[in-house]
Amino acid sequence: MFVLPLANASRIVNRVRLPTDQRQYEAFLTGCNIPEHALGPCREAWQRARSAQPAATRPAPHHGT
Repeated sequence: MFVLPLANASRIVNRVRLPTDQRQYEAFLTGCNIPEHALGPCREAWQRARSAQPAATRPAPHHGT
């Protein structure tokens, strides 16, 4: 089990920064009393959020010829 330092939790709660990785994200959710059985949708949301790129940095779609 990963223990999230109080300073990191405070920065996340106060919107100073986001969790740096999934382990930190899940430690934060656990600290917020999110039950283990509810973490599945949270994990999926984390993956979607982390894989999203701003449109300006997204590669142009390839339309093969």
